[in-house]
Amino acid sequence: MEDKDKYAVVKAETGGAVALPDYIKPASSGAMGELDRDDLVLPRLAVAQPTAPELVRGNPKHIPGLNQGDLFNTLTREKVEQPARVVVVRREPTRAIEFAPMEDGGGIVDRNVPTTKDADGRYTDPRMRFTEDENGETVKPVATELREYVALLLTPTGLEPIVLSFKGTSLGAAKALNSLLTLPLRGRKVEPWARVVAVVANPTKNAKGAYFVFGVTQVGMADAATYRTAEETLKGFSGRKVADDQELESAPAPGREPGSDDAEF
Repeated sequence: MEDKDKYAVVKAETGGAVALPDYIKPASSGAMGELDRDDLVLPRLAVAQPTAPELVRGNPKHIPGLNQGDLFNTLTREKVEQPARVVVVRREPTRAIEFAPMEDGGGIVDRNVPTTKDADGRYTDPRMRFTEDENGETVKPVATELREYVALLLTPTGLEPIVLSFKGTSLGAAKALNSLLTLPLRGRKVEPWARVVAVVANPTKNAKGAYFVFGVTQVGMADAATYRTAEETLKGFSGRKVADDQELESAPAPGREPGSDDAEF
């Protein structure tokens, strides 16, 4: 007999969930008017790296109760219990942002670094390439490569749109996610949102210190309601360029791993 629960959506843990008070009613006033989707920005699923400002008391970005390696929603500032469970709705085109060095005060230099490649598969923009300094040491690209996905985060209270934004050493997780989402499921090619994917932050370290990278794995199949919601979400974003809150950053996104580019979602 087949174990039906094996393929069910596993409910996320309830820790940290906030229930709405009874006096908060469904929206009906029209107070926000008719917002165009271009007026909106999606949150990211991020990890609290050891140097993240979200961990520093007194910092405007501080999130009480957040610890190293925790996942959080960058817009709502709420902790997301691990493993975070998502269904991927759409993969975005690869893009890149050039940040100014932190020693120069940080900030975004160029939001739209070209990601075109030549016949040999190399990026044509020199800011996207590894180089060598006068001592023969490898110098990392000036621009930060981003692999992004629009997804729905499964929470105890429903589904929340969120962006998975892979960069730095987490680019390997993006390749793993691509492979996972294109594999046949029970011998059939399926839409990416047919799978429920678990996202975790795994500890690692290099010569300059400890940090966290992301891991992804399939944990089941989406139930009918989640599947339908994902389909409708895809339709809603059709023809739209998706922006995440990274576009609002005036400096490199928080939580950079030691000696490397940002390694969070």
